[in-house]
Amino acid sequence: MENITTEQVVVKIKERLRWGRVFFHLLNYCMLPFLIMLPKKMVLARLQHLLSNRIYSAKCSQILFYKSGRSALCALLIALRKGQNRKIVFVPDYICNVVPKACVDAGFDLQSYPTDDHLVPIWTSLDKLLCNDTDSVLLICSLMGATPIVSAEKRQLVERHSDLFVIADECQNLVEQSPVKANLREAIVFSFNDKTSPGLMGGGIVWATDSDLIPEFQPASFINTIKRSIYFTGALTKRIIRETRHIVKLALNRPVMYAMPESYEYSICQSAHYNTQPESIHRISAAYALLNLRLMKHVTRVRKENCKMLSSVAVYGVANVEVNNSCHAEAPPFMLFSEVSNNVGYYPAPVKAPYAKFNMPEACVKKQYAFKLNIPYVAYR
Repeated sequence: MENITTEQVVVKIKERLRWGRVFFHLLNYCMLPFLIMLPKKMVLARLQHLLSNRIYSAKCSQILFYKSGRSALCALLIALRKGQNRKIVFVPDYICNVVPKACVDAGFDLQSYPTDDHLVPIWTSLDKLLCNDTDSVLLICSLMGATPIVSAEKRQLVERHSDLFVIADECQNLVEQSPVKANLREAIVFSFNDKTSPGLMGGGIVWATDSDLIPEFQPASFINTIKRSIYFTGALTKRIIRETRHIVKLALNRPVMYAMPESYEYSICQSAHYNTQPESIHRISAAYALLNLRLMKHVTRVRKENCKMLSSVAVYGVANVEVNNSCHAEAPPFMLFSEVSNNVGYYPAPVKAPYAKFNMPEACVKKQYAFKLNIPYVAYR
């Protein structure tokens, strides 16, 4: 790529407001206090019904809610270890460190399998690894828009390994009419983590209720409940202030420019709201998820349009952005960079840092930077 100094680069694509989406986005915040005051069981029942009818082809009884995706994953793995005596879980070599953390906390031994540059498993290598183990758990992640869980290669792999139990990690792929289904040999983990729909944590599992699995909940202590309430109240307040300032800047035609992250993404998973303990979802998380999932179709359309715009102009040589059409979501939460210029420090969209390795926050398997596409009231021009 031609050497270009920061001063010479003119980024020709900028954020602009979608005024209609701004109205609905701010209206949700106004409605949220009323939902929070409703009985939690009522909110969860409505949330179950919404997911059952619009997201997953499952009965309401198959859907359980936890305080986060990592918490839900830990709960499911504990059930697999106790109910089916499984001890080894295969995870992708490139993944958020909270995933292997949840596996270890559930009492599993980790085995990693290789993925390609599009974050899809290298199926031949994975097949060879699975031949040496029986009664294992395979975690397949829909990551950065890649959706290998629905591929023909995955179906063939499961057919060849009859003792395998598959967990579909859909925490970055919560979409309407998902083709992913739970059965006696497969379960789903999802999250309301702000990737494909605005969320404030919380997550859950979809499982086959006629299986021998019994996912459990651990009661949260009074102190942890207070800590989580304080955290979510503070996080929600900060989000409202941050987004309001962002909207005002764009309304004044002062588009925000985003810097390249200086470190890798890593979570220490220690605080009451971020640890992997399988506790029930917080009422603020549930209420916020319920409000935003109703608008998922509109948010998906916005993300699809923004993905098309960013991929077509790609910041004019500053960074090359690619969309992998093989096993790839139509409206991904992130767009991977195929090439990054070291001469440019600012971009027109938020940039996601690469994931650090588990227990090695200063190391990284793949330096995969990506644009974040999860701002529902923003368009690009």
